[in-house]
Amino acid sequence: MNQEFIVICLIEETCVVGWNSASCDEIALGGAKMNNYHTEKKVLVADDEPEIRRLIRRTVLYVCPKCQVRQASNGLQAKEKLMAWCPQLVILDLHMPHINGLELSQFIQEYRTLSHTKILAVTGYPAPGINEVMFDRGVSEFLLKPFDTNDLAASIRRLLV
Repeated sequence: MNQEFIVICLIEETCVVGWNSASCDEIALGGAKMNNYHTEKKVLVADDEPEIRRLIRRTVLYVCPKCQVRQASNGLQAKEKLMAWCPQLVILDLHMPHINGLELSQFIQEYRTLSHTKILAVTGYPAPGINEVMFDRGVSEFLLKPFDTNDLAASIRRLLV
């Protein structure tokens, strides 16, 4: 096993050290590999509209009351939180300031320790051919704004399994 460190971050008061060959769920602490170190599911909500973030957060907590939910108001914040926190699910808007949702999806797909992260994209601006582009960039599912919260809840359930 290549023991080159690639992730060193503080998550609240817990020091998390990841190995090059490990995902965020398989981390090494003091040389002992521990599976499912984080027992609660983690969801990152990234949208530049505060009302949408609040609605998505409430829906996530309705579906998964023990989930940890963090929020980002732009793509740059989302990227920083992704690298430090390694969530199982990212719910992101495609049109955000600094880094858009497609660029962020591409980053998630290419960043080795985020390879397990599922992506639910939401957009109010559908464009011809966007479905193929989203799926090529690692998006698992997408919803058009305005979306029904029942559809959002169903997508979250499927992606957190």
